[in-house]
Amino acid sequence: MQHIERILRDTGGTKVLLGATEYHFKELWAEGPHVAPVENEAHRDVFLSVPEGYREYDGPLPETLTLGAIPVLTPPVVAPVQQEPAPVQQEPAPEQSQTAATSPADSGLRDLSAFEGKELTEDEDAALRGIFADEIGSKPHHNAKPETMIARIRAKREEAAGENKEA
Repeated sequence: MQHIERILRDTGGTKVLLGATEYHFKELWAEGPHVAPVENEAHRDVFLSVPEGYREYDGPLPETLTLGAIPVLTPPVVAPVQQEPAPVQQEPAPEQSQTAATSPADSGLRDLSAFEGKELTEDEDAALRGIFADEIGSKPHHNAKPETMIARIRAKREEAAGENKEA
C-alpha cells in the first residue's frame, strides 16, 4: 500500500471520491502533512498525475492509519534543518488594509494578489494551478496564463458569493 500526500492543505482535511472509494487526506499531526493510504494502483496513478496537488509520501506513519480514519498524532522527533530566516513583512498601512479584500468573495480565501503582476516562479505557478484545480474543479490548461487563472478563480468566487446571498 502506498501513501499519497495532498500538497494543498485544508482545515479538517480533504475528501476525494475516486470510483466507489473515498480518500480522506487528513493531517497526521498538528501542522503535519495531509496523507491518505491508497491501495488501488489506478487511483494512485490518478493522484500522482497531478504533481501540483499530490505526491508520494514516504515519511513516518502511525501504525493505526486506515482509510478515512487518520488519527491526529504528535509529530515525530526530527533533527532541525538549517533554513534562511523568512523576510520580515510589515503591517499594511490602514488605508491598504481596507482594500486588502477587494471583494466579498475574496475575504477569508487564499489571497491571489501574491500571484499578480510578476513572472511566477515554478513553485508559485504550481501553487496557483493547485488553487485553480481546487476552486474550479478541473486542472487549468497547461498553457494557461496566470492572469487567466486568477480571473477564472475570482469569477467563481464571486458566483459563489452571489449564490450565498440568495440563499
